[in-house]
Amino acid sequence: MLMSVMGCFLFYGGLVSQSRSISGNPVRCTLWCRVIDNFGDAGVAWRLAKSLSQEFHWRVRLMIDRPETLAAFVPQCPAAAADADVFGINVRRWTDASGDREAADVPDVTVETFSCRLPDAVEAALARRFDAGIPTAVFALDYLTAETYAEESNKLVSRHPRWGYPKTFLFPGFTPKTAGVVREDDAGSRRETFTPEKRRDFLTRYGADPAAPFTLFFFTYPENPVESLVHAVVAAEEPIQVLLAPGEASRRFKAAVEKAGTPAFIRTVELPMLPQADFDDVLLASDACLVRGEDSTLRVQLSGVPLLWTLYPQTEETHLVKMRAFAEKYSAPFTPEARAAWLAMEEGLNARGITPEVWRAWKKTLPDEQKGALLWRENLLKQQTAAQTVAQIAKEKLEC
Repeated sequence: MLMSVMGCFLFYGGLVSQSRSISGNPVRCTLWCRVIDNFGDAGVAWRLAKSLSQEFHWRVRLMIDRPETLAAFVPQCPAAAADADVFGINVRRWTDASGDREAADVPDVTVETFSCRLPDAVEAALARRFDAGIPTAVFALDYLTAETYAEESNKLVSRHPRWGYPKTFLFPGFTPKTAGVVREDDAGSRRETFTPEKRRDFLTRYGADPAAPFTLFFFTYPENPVESLVHAVVAAEEPIQVLLAPGEASRRFKAAVEKAGTPAFIRTVELPMLPQADFDDVLLASDACLVRGEDSTLRVQLSGVPLLWTLYPQTEETHLVKMRAFAEKYSAPFTPEARAAWLAMEEGLNARGITPEVWRAWKKTLPDEQKGALLWRENLLKQQTAAQTVAQIAKEKLEC
């Protein structure tokens, strides 16, 4: 362990472990989040807040416009509360009146997530803080992507067009040149501690069969080709247990199975909304996961379970550009046959639909995809986390 002369930052293995502001007190940080993408925005913001609080011992506040969304998967968070402390993090409802209140006490570090745009009063207060020469760090955190702009734009600094203060842009991604991914520093331990007994107990608790030969976790958008997937599964006539996450897509999946006569080889299990702390368990209990959203997709990758990623369909098919950029990296460890089969599934789920032939080819190569998923997981766990990136840059900005 090394300590700086001023005693402001401690280092373990070359990475910032604990930090204090120039005053010698714990770094104060506020994250701002507007919920746009269902649970995804809140989920990512909460994970980052937890890491900065628990791993770096910062005093963290999360400003969120819909704390009831956070409460859906963090049950300790009161859905109706305007101000609550949850696991040491101050969670406040972001309202029209929040700007003036928060501007009165601007913290050392401000994180604007997903282009949520800070209140004008906070922007003005940040500018005054910079003008006064008070050490301050402001970040704009973007969405996770495998596209090249994540490397090209990460850590670029731009001055606010109106207020003139500098803001550092962070682009999470899958290479060392990006901001890394939003995960806990010990995210790798979950798989190692998920024993067969824990898997059995988890599945039994929700009415699933631990002995099922193949279990798929299903969590997607209703805009994706749900019925064509069910048709392919029915045509395959192979035993499958599908764990259905709450939502319209899962209701359509079950309805399509019933329309097909509810074949005996298809078992569906409707899951409740799970706390974020337990979400990894459903992934690790599955043989493959078909999921949507940034946080869910990343957790599957960190679990080392074969992934099928469905994106929300965009105009001009821009979602396919994002998917193909990720596919190039994620499938790199696969055998050529497994890569082709997986890519066909990804294209089908995100564009033209799934045929029985595509489904069978994917199932056939699943053992090879499992090996590739574990190799990809090792790559992710070697990368710096987004929280570590924030803390390292903040160290420089706060001049400790």
